[in-house]
Amino acid sequence: MARQNRRYEDFDWHPHFDENYAGTGKGFAEMESGYRYGYDLSQRYEGRDWSDIEADARADWEAQHPDRDWDNFLEAIRYGWSRPRARSDFEQYHSTNYAGTGKGFAEMETAYEHGYNYAFNERHRDRRWDDIEPEMRQAWTQRHGDRERTDARDAARYGFEHGRSDYAGTGKGWAEGYDQS
Repeated sequence: MARQNRRYEDFDWHPHFDENYAGTGKGFAEMESGYRYGYDLSQRYEGRDWSDIEADARADWEAQHPDRDWDNFLEAIRYGWSRPRARSDFEQYHSTNYAGTGKGFAEMETAYEHGYNYAFNERHRDRRWDDIEPEMRQAWTQRHGDRERTDARDAARYGFEHGRSDYAGTGKGWAEGYDQS
């Protein structure tokens, strides 16, 4: 499936912000510059790996935002870079695994995002699916009720594992020993 370019506004950045920055004293308006910058990088450097562009991205960020420390915005930037790329993969996975089920991508996208956001959260990075799934299920139920829990579980797991893989590309955390089972 060809990647469809989505506008920055087509993504909901708030769940990631809520999971990673709520209670830190940082406001969404402050961190949004990181999300937008990461998104812009994903469009400018489509098809390239984060490790290939990180040094240039940092130099560019520091030139454009001399008053904003790269390390304080890196998580938002990295998420902004990864999220549009992941959505395309979610759509492809969905069309392969849910074709003919009557489950449209739009109704399952929230579950993919739920898992993906968990993988990018510092509290969950080194955890395995079996360890985190009960907590994710509880958070899902609080937000969405029991809506399509079985299908949502599968989509959330794919989102989580995809997010772990994307996050591993940053050189942080659990990159070795990854097991998709």
